[in-house]
Amino acid sequence: MRSAPVSYRVLGEGPWLVILHGWGDSGLGWSRTAQALSRSWKVLLPDLPGFGKSPPPPGAWGSEEYASAVAGLMEALGAEGAGVVAHSFGGRIGIRLAAGWPHLVSRLVLVASAGLRPRPRPGLVVRRLLSRVGRALGRLGGPGALAKSLIYGLVGSRDWKAAPPSMRPVLSRVVGEDLRPLLSCLAQPTLLVWGSDDREVPVEVGEAMARLIPRARLEVLPGAGHFPHLEREDAFLGLVLKFLEEGT
Repeated sequence: MRSAPVSYRVLGEGPWLVILHGWGDSGLGWSRTAQALSRSWKVLLPDLPGFGKSPPPPGAWGSEEYASAVAGLMEALGAEGAGVVAHSFGGRIGIRLAAGWPHLVSRLVLVASAGLRPRPRPGLVVRRLLSRVGRALGRLGGPGALAKSLIYGLVGSRDWKAAPPSMRPVLSRVVGEDLRPLLSCLAQPTLLVWGSDDREVPVEVGEAMARLIPRARLEVLPGAGHFPHLEREDAFLGLVLKFLEEGT
């Protein structure tokens, strides 16, 4: 089991509920939602390693290492059989957690979850090719490392450009993961919540996940983007609370 220092907060009393934030976010970004949920649930709100108050992981972690660290924290706190709400990058971790540690996860809410590779598009194919060239040049050192930096500056995503150097290897690894094979293994009831106008992880990803996860249903919030829990807060809370209460 992987471990790393994890800063976290626990709010409220009741059955356990774990919230896993997205890339570039922290538990703080979910504070308002967590406060509302803590009226009925004991909410565990971690800062995933490398975000918020938690230091970066000791290496280029992927979603499996992150899930292992979360599992260790949950077991240490006695948070078995918890509901899990996971957003975007956190969704990757939630999927891994539910598949690899099913005794820890009773119900799963995936919010605009990453985890499936997008369909190839001409622009994306070119960016991937240039990224491979950059990596190859970087291994040469000296001028090659400078060339890699310049190439990544041109083709790198907004998240990559915003990430501190210590987290860029993590991002490079997780964005290449395809968790499709795990989805059919998820035994937990799963609620997928998407914004109809999500441009980061389009709703087609949610539709695909809904087909692949055996006990899943998809709810689309009209007019919301990649942060439906903030953009359509009341509607989001209504859906999540109703779903979680079905399992109590």
